[in-house]
Amino acid sequence: MVWEASHIYAPASPAVLEVFCGTPPLASAVHVIDRLDGVLWDASGGQPYPLPETGLLVVREVVSSERRPLRWTGEETVSWQNVRGPDDLSVITVDSLGETTYLSYLYAPPAPFLRFLKSTSMRCASVVVFYHHNTFNGLTEEEFAWVFDPAGQDRLYVRTGETLVAVHTGARYEVLSRASVLALVLRDLGVLLEDVAAPPAFPPHRLSFPWSRYRYDCGGAVSATAASVEDNANG
Repeated sequence: MVWEASHIYAPASPAVLEVFCGTPPLASAVHVIDRLDGVLWDASGGQPYPLPETGLLVVREVVSSERRPLRWTGEETVSWQNVRGPDDLSVITVDSLGETTYLSYLYAPPAPFLRFLKSTSMRCASVVVFYHHNTFNGLTEEEFAWVFDPAGQDRLYVRTGETLVAVHTGARYEVLSRASVLALVLRDLGVLLEDVAAPPAFPPHRLSFPWSRYRYDCGGAVSATAASVEDNANG
């Protein structure tokens, strides 16, 4: 089985929604997961982990402009190519990793797009994540995540083995011997996990996840915001 996810994750606060809804072409790929009722969490019927209080924003599938519909679903992708942040923001890039960690240039975002995510995190006082995971024949080929926090700190998690995760920050590099990239990302988003060694069951990573239920109407949100501004001005 071939499966792939290239997602932006963040708590779905009004400020975060405003930024992503105002950024083409990302606006066409915004989803908000505000409930998981009726969605199977795992085979044993376990209880889902709590979502962020405002819901979880997911922008999918965000890739290079050279790439076309996803191999496993045929869904259209959106490009990061023209999404850029301030040039003066420092970010961890593939080139800065040297020989310590391997990342494919095909899947890793470019520095201008990473600067956009970092500036959004700082502007909205919110954690913002770019997460990628691809598999072939059921085996993980590559999994990594950039995490940006409101303090302007960024870190990169890269899976290097079944339970080995390389962690890069601006100042240091280490390898966690018992960790999962996905579990670390969920913890950073405020979904508290007791164990970060095993990847949790995560409904949005299932082939059967009903994405259409969670698509966010950015056009409607912009119209509502404009109407609210006009009402306040007239009031």
